[in-house]
Amino acid sequence: MLVRRRTREKNQIHAALHRNLVSRAPVSDLFGVKGRQWLDEQVARLPLDEQLTVAGCRRRLEVIESEIAALDRVLAGDALSDPDALRLMTLPGVGPVTAIAPLGATGDIGRFPTPRHLVGYLGLDPRVRQSGNQPAKHDGISMQRPGEVRGLLVEAAWQAARTAGPLRAFHQRISARRGSKIATVAVARKLVVIAWHLLTRGENYAYMRPALHAEKLGKLELAVGAPRHRGQKLPVRAFAPRSVRDAEHAQAVERRPPTGASPPAGNPPERRPGRVRARHRDTHLKGPQRAKPRGRPQVPDACTSLRQSPAPDRKDPRPRPPRRLDFHRCDAYAGSNVAAQPEPSLTKRCIAALRLRP
Repeated sequence: MLVRRRTREKNQIHAALHRNLVSRAPVSDLFGVKGRQWLDEQVARLPLDEQLTVAGCRRRLEVIESEIAALDRVLAGDALSDPDALRLMTLPGVGPVTAIAPLGATGDIGRFPTPRHLVGYLGLDPRVRQSGNQPAKHDGISMQRPGEVRGLLVEAAWQAARTAGPLRAFHQRISARRGSKIATVAVARKLVVIAWHLLTRGENYAYMRPALHAEKLGKLELAVGAPRHRGQKLPVRAFAPRSVRDAEHAQAVERRPPTGASPPAGNPPERRPGRVRARHRDTHLKGPQRAKPRGRPQVPDACTSLRQSPAPDRKDPRPRPPRRLDFHRCDAYAGSNVAAQPEPSLTKRCIAALRLRP
């Protein structure tokens, strides 16, 4: 609500400038430090009514920004004190607001026995329409429950698709077949599935970036009121050098179970990562293919197939010796009243047709 009101006030200021044919601002952010200085110079040239309109919008904008900053401090304190929120923030693209919103909307994670229940509760499951014995039709997502949490998850999915990791590879694979928008919704659904497993098992994301996670925690501490360390070199950075990234990758590899280790009792064996969705890797490189026929296959008519079967596209370069046909055996199966005089150019289908005739 507050963000919408802030956007509305900014749009009114832009509309006042456009009504008076003011040129475009030379800065990217009109409400930054340099943008406000340029705005003061332009407002002084406007008529009195427009000056009052812009001044009122700027006063309301300052009040709204102070309210948003106060709420950000409250959310930062809640995120730092909640272990589940900190655990969800190990996911790429998930900040304090995106971590707290699903927790507040779902409540106790024990209410959902499987990840599919949580996905359906948040409205990210596909819609299925079916009547009687007719084939089912799959539409878009169901969009159940309020859309604020679902919108936050989609925003997190866009950011996760830009971060190096398995989610980015998943987005690229789906985007090549279905498009970027459908792939983003699929990443949002996968974020919900991963969040269910993290909250149920009490573990952090296995492919987390420690540098990015430390940056998130640092911003939360600054929002709460922690002292700033200006001019000091921080131990980690978001875009760390190659040595730091290699160390993070080594830590992630150590946390993975060994390849030859037997799975624990009661759990199904895990699939090998090299065989997951291997049939979809080069699908986008192939042309359109015909759908597979369904139902019981029909036996073709031998004589009809002789008239309709096309000629082969290419010939075998290796020469083959001519095959000798046993015509007397065909006559015996066809009957004494049939005088079959096959030519040497007939194929196996003609022989099969003579055998089937009474």
